[in-house]
Amino acid sequence: MRAGLIVVNTNPLYTAREMRHQFKDAGVRALVYLNMFGKLV
Repeated sequence: MRAGLIVVNTNPLYTAREMRHQFKDAGVRALVYLNMFGKLV
């Protein structure tokens, strides 16, 4: 947030389709995630 970024939380239990919709809706251009959920994103 100090870098001027906007945080968009997501649920790791969402399907890839649900995440895609959420990220597209939010205009996400970069993604930071925990490696243990990497296969989903």
